[in-house]
Amino acid sequence: MSPTDQLTPAQQRVPALLSAGSTTTAAAQFVGVHRNTVGNWLRSAPFRDALTETRRDQDLAWREQTRS
Repeated sequence: MSPTDQLTPAQQRVPALLSAGSTTTAAAQFVGVHRNTVGNWLRSAPFRDALTETRRDQDLAWREQTRS
């Protein structure tokens, strides 16, 4: 079971935005929530796990792209 399975659609989008370099405020605006809401999400284990997984996947993609 993926960490994102426990998240709402807005929560699923934010880790990708943050991993791509977006600020918390910009990511929150993009999905239509207040920046404090994203801060609250960051305190939940499922959201942090999804963010960690997204960052790891993005790091692997960059490494593979660099090798080729």
